[in-house]
Amino acid sequence: MTLNRLYAKVLRDDLSEYVYFASIAGMSYRVTCIPTGFRVSVTGYSEKLPHLLEVVTERMLSLIDEMKEGPEKQARLAQKFEKARQSLLRQTKNFRMESPYETCSYISRMTVEDNVWHVNQYVEEMEDPQNPLTMEECARAAEESLLGRGRAEALCMGNINEAEAKEVANIIEERFRSKSRPLTDDEIPSFKSLKVPTKEEALKIYGPEVADLATPTKIEQVVYSAEEENNAIQLILQTGSEHEL
Repeated sequence: MTLNRLYAKVLRDDLSEYVYFASIAGMSYRVTCIPTGFRVSVTGYSEKLPHLLEVVTERMLSLIDEMKEGPEKQARLAQKFEKARQSLLRQTKNFRMESPYETCSYISRMTVEDNVWHVNQYVEEMEDPQNPLTMEECARAAEESLLGRGRAEALCMGNINEAEAKEVANIIEERFRSKSRPLTDDEIPSFKSLKVPTKEEALKIYGPEVADLATPTKIEQVVYSAEEENNAIQLILQTGSEHEL
């Protein structure tokens, strides 16, 4: 996830000059990293969108090849990669300084979501002096996400007809899916919620010290900012069948 976020930042920096002229013509693009892969969006005049999408997706792939060459051959990209790493590191650290309400909501999500990582783990990964992140491994991670086994979904809306929508789909298919085997329905990543322990289960996990507590499962965290005067509490109540949870 961190490597893909870094790649998206390097791509945005690399395309900034071209996108400036596209914005003057009333068009824009966005490539964002999401838990299941990448989201590519283009907006503007419908007759120009396929061209903008072609330019963006073509650069997404050529950038990977250039980044894989390493900092010795691609010094300019190496500078952009380090700039992206520092920027993402600051953003990640600043997130820990958010209001108690935001922090509380985040910790609650960490408690019940499956296969997630805490913000501190992202910071440690970017600051690890023994295993520093490299531009080459960033490129390999992006390549695996974009060209490895996967599935693409497209949504076209607004002033665009069927033929233009199919042209957009063909660009995505040609760039990213033509050389890979698609995922089956059963293999598509899905989000799952973890079941909060019942009181009986909590006794087995935490021991007899929680026997008299009305809410046996508690997570407490002190805010990072010493100047923060507020606090927040969030109570999770789960409903539904065990099969769904």
